[in-house]
This record gives sequence, structure tokens and C-alpha cells, in this order.
Amino acid sequence: KTKEEVVDVAAELRFEPGDRIEVKWTINDDDDDESDGEGQKNGDGDETMTKEANNNVEDENPKTVTVWWGATLCGKTEDMHTLSHEEKEESEITIDIYKSPEVKVPVYKLNYSPLEEHGFETHSLEDVAFISNQTLLNLSTN
Repeated sequence: KTKEEVVDVAAELRFEPGDRIEVKWTINDDDDDESDGEGQKNGDGDETMTKEANNNVEDENPKTVTVWWGATLCGKTEDMHTLSHEEKEESEITIDIYKSPEVKVPVYKLNYSPLEEHGFETHSLEDVAFISNQTLLNLSTN
């Protein structure tokens, strides 16, 4: 029998529906791809950015831009997300703090504001999970 633990970072931070937050994104801003000139979200919306092997492939990378993207917290859904080992490490919380091997976090809805200067002209409703006070998983985007 696997023990599980539920960690609700958003509740611990006293976030409530209607609260505004900003999420750090790296956006592909290259007009040569198949996106008809619109920006594409890269990564998973982590507020903490990691660029692995960036110095090896600079010339092959499309032009990217880092932005703080405003969003409104819509509230908690009925769903839960089980953190992988990598996600636990990304949470910047020592795994020893977790009392059980399986950690679940509630899934929230975030309503991203339009970011017209980068080709995102409408609101975007996304499923997210808060895994630390600085890291957010965007579950709607692969």
C-alpha cells in the first residue's frame, strides 16, 4: 500500500480565485516556423527557468524571448496531479520534507491575459499545478 500526501502550495500561499499572478515564460518568437507568425509557448511555464545545453546550440535555437505573463487564478479543479521525481526536484523543496513517496497537488485553472505583442491575442485557460512558491507546472501544454 503506497502512502500518498496532498500538498496544496496555492492554499498555503493564501491564493484565492480572482488573484492576479505573473508567470515567467520563454516564448518562441521565430516567424519562420509553422505558427503563421504567432508566438509559441516553450517549456512548461516554470517561474524558475533552466536552459540546459544552451551554449552548445545557440545558432540552432529559434529566437526566444522571456516574458512575465499576467494571469488570473480561476480556482481549484476536481483533479489532482501526482508529482514525478523530476517535478519534486523542480519544486525546490527537499524531498525529505515529503512524508510519503507519492505526492499529489491540486490542479488549478489559470486564465492567461492576451499577450498581443507576441501573437497571443486571446485569453488562454490553462490547467496548472503549483509545486513551490516559485514554480508552476502548466499541465495543458506539453
